[in-house]
Amino acid sequence: MAADKYHIANWLRTSGPNTKPVFHLPRVPYLEPGNVEWIFQDDRFYQWKATNVSQLLWIHGAPGTGKTMLCSRIISHIERHCRLSVDAPKPMRRVDFYFDSSDRQKQSLRALLESVAVNMVYKNDGKPPSRCVISFERLSWRQYIYEPSLKHSTVVSETAASLYKSKDHGRIIPSLEELFEVIAAEVSHTEVTYLIIDALNECPEPERKAFFDQFLQRMLQANIKILITSRKIRDIERAIEAVDSNDIRIHDSIVDAETKDEIAIRISQYNDIASRDPYTMADAVDGIVAGGVKNT
Repeated sequence: MAADKYHIANWLRTSGPNTKPVFHLPRVPYLEPGNVEWIFQDDRFYQWKATNVSQLLWIHGAPGTGKTMLCSRIISHIERHCRLSVDAPKPMRRVDFYFDSSDRQKQSLRALLESVAVNMVYKNDGKPPSRCVISFERLSWRQYIYEPSLKHSTVVSETAASLYKSKDHGRIIPSLEELFEVIAAEVSHTEVTYLIIDALNECPEPERKAFFDQFLQRMLQANIKILITSRKIRDIERAIEAVDSNDIRIHDSIVDAETKDEIAIRISQYNDIASRDPYTMADAVDGIVAGGVKNT
């Protein structure tokens, strides 16, 4: 079966590698590595990570508040937590996915399930996964790479191998339900699995609805701890309120004057009244920072 591991990975991962280019992010102090550590002092984050009190944590904030940078730091933190939990009866796993509005292949529920399945079906031999180091100095060209390294993966999941064979050795695409069954089977072999989903608001609303209606509750029941980052959008808020969850709003105070200036410049390009009236401009900027503009 070792000879088939790359075929199975390519079959499951029709949406392509889970990488995220980072473009046009302003250089502001709160995005520096040391300035996101506040999240690890928050009781709600601790409850999600280390207790059974909360299985779902939603971190939300307005555009420009550094949600993706924060998510990257959380991923590193949870990965280290899993590696250091050597006394756990079963292994602890961390998987993650980002939604990207600039790439149609990264906007679907299928892309999410495929990526999680690929991450779960390969047993790593203990070597660190391949990933690109994030440069906070050159954000315009660096990438996040969240995929595991297949180079060091030596054992193919039995569940995935059986499904691959049943689908005429990869000639038939698995259904969403079959992908979930692979994920659930793999999760059952872990002490806990952390699933971190970045930028859910960049997933189209019909796809988000399918995720919430068909899979969110089942994932939580399967002992998957889920962390979601997004803007505060009503359909996401309603769906998360319907399950046992906590939420953290990225506080307005971390959005510094430089970011507000960036927002003001963008507003002035489209709104003559705001550009002429400083009070109107201030209200508009504060509304965006506070998440007051719906679906932004």
